[in-house]
Amino acid sequence: MVEYTSKTVKEISYFLNLPFEGENISINGVSPYNDLQPGTLSFTNADVIDKDICALVLCKETAVIETNNITVIRVPNPRYCFAKISSEYLAKSLDYTIHQSSIIDPSVDLPKNIEIGAFSLIESSVKIGSNTRIGSNVIIRKGTQIGNNSVIKSGAIIGDQGFGFGFSDDKTPQRIPHNGGVIVGDNVEVGSNNVICSGTFNPTIIEDNVKLDDLVFIAHNCKIGNKTMIAACAQLSGSVSIGSSCWIGPNCSIINKAKIGNHVTVGIGSVVTKNIEDNFKVMGLNALPLKELVGFKKRMRSKN
Repeated sequence: MVEYTSKTVKEISYFLNLPFEGENISINGVSPYNDLQPGTLSFTNADVIDKDICALVLCKETAVIETNNITVIRVPNPRYCFAKISSEYLAKSLDYTIHQSSIIDPSVDLPKNIEIGAFSLIESSVKIGSNTRIGSNVIIRKGTQIGNNSVIKSGAIIGDQGFGFGFSDDKTPQRIPHNGGVIVGDNVEVGSNNVICSGTFNPTIIEDNVKLDDLVFIAHNCKIGNKTMIAACAQLSGSVSIGSSCWIGPNCSIINKAKIGNHVTVGIGSVVTKNIEDNFKVMGLNALPLKELVGFKKRMRSKN
């Protein structure tokens, strides 16, 4: 649960380097615009602001204000500015603590400002940057590197053995050791119960600003590019490469060695079985281009 400090509208305005319109009230929390509460911060993309409540609303630069009690700051991107203020400015700073039940190999040199929750395990040769928060029951295997300002939520496992085998003539599987480790960049979020497997020879790589929802599986040798977001229950098979600023929807499955370009959107429940070029939007079985899928559905409806 995030707790908030009290700030005046003038202080928030100064933080954004933007002027405000209305009274310089105190802001003590946040609330949704459709249930706006007095003394809180909210945001909207509405064209008209008509809430008659003494609160601060981040709105579009072109919004029309039809009430006297509301205070507004006009911003280019209300949702993003709300996220920045609520997380970086209004949120109370928490103390960094290492729970006494956590198990940390003596060889690991931890920075002072790091949080590690109850019953977490940090093995040898692990490197963790500053301002990083690690939840409870997290396992970080040897050879893993985690950057600065990252969040590893409870139950995540990073650096475990990947699912790679050789086979004898009679198809008996023989495990291949995975010693490549995992590199996690700065400002990364790893969701609860994620599994990120170690690379076979070279590391599995999660670049800066990647955000992984809960219950995501990333197999060995994968590479996830800067600012990519992967939603819950998605799974990436071995050696998948995803470019920067992509969106991978919930319950997606991506075949091994598939290469996905930059700025790609993969819709909910898609099964990706081939490479995808930059700037594509795909969805469905075999991850069809979205325009083709919509056209196919229209043709099927017309036949019925």
